[in-house]
Amino acid sequence: IQRGTFSLEKRTSSGRPRETRTEDTIARVRELVTKNPRFSTRQIAAESSLAQATVSRLLKQDLGLKIVLSCWVPHSLSDQNKKDRVKCSRELLKLFCHLGERFLGSHLLVQDESLFL
Repeated sequence: IQRGTFSLEKRTSSGRPRETRTEDTIARVRELVTKNPRFSTRQIAAESSLAQATVSRLLKQDLGLKIVLSCWVPHSLSDQNKKDRVKCSRELLKLFCHLGERFLGSHLLVQDESLFL
């Protein structure tokens, strides 16, 4: 504004262009997470020589992952995941029908989609 520039058009900057979100860096981060899904963003950043914020952006936006129980997992369920959940639910329902209240007291505790047997 001080220089008399009032345009809202995006200008090219004179600074260094972003080179961190390339197909190569995305593939490198994907490979590291595949090898060890328990890597933290700090560990992935150290292994890949990228900034931690860049790694976080790649994991969440480009790879569609989120962290669950300290492990990077896909954000959506596959068809097989859905089928497995239905199968497990049906088996648990059969056990409940067979054992009644005894089943709930001694075999199963469910909290926040975590299963403890």
